[in-house]
Amino acid sequence: MTAEGPAKAGAARRARTGLAQLPAQLPEMMLALTRMQAALAGAALRQQIEGLEFLKERLERDLRFVADLAAARDAQALAVLWAEFWRHAAEDYAAEAGRQGAILRAAVAHELDAIAGEAAHLLDEVRATAV
Repeated sequence: MTAEGPAKAGAARRARTGLAQLPAQLPEMMLALTRMQAALAGAALRQQIEGLEFLKERLERDLRFVADLAAARDAQALAVLWAEFWRHAAEDYAAEAGRQGAILRAAVAHELDAIAGEAAHLLDEVRATAV
């Protein structure tokens, strides 16, 4: 680093490497982008985990349903089993859609807040170097 300070040393380094036309805030921008991508990847993984847990529970219920069908004594019992199966399945899938939406909403809200904060910080730095 030179005696002129980190800003001038960074500018000199960018000039030597042919990157003088890039903003001084580029490293911070790249870090912000990486943090955003990591957070969204984490949200996608949480959604997948939630989806797999839901699928496991649904398959276990389906197994119980098949066993109940095999144990039914008459057509009326079968009709009741089928009606209950479809009612519970619809409720389960609706609840799961709500959980998936909540995960996505939370991730997006968090990232929008983070992006706004990063943008404000970078804008302040750009303004400070433009003066």
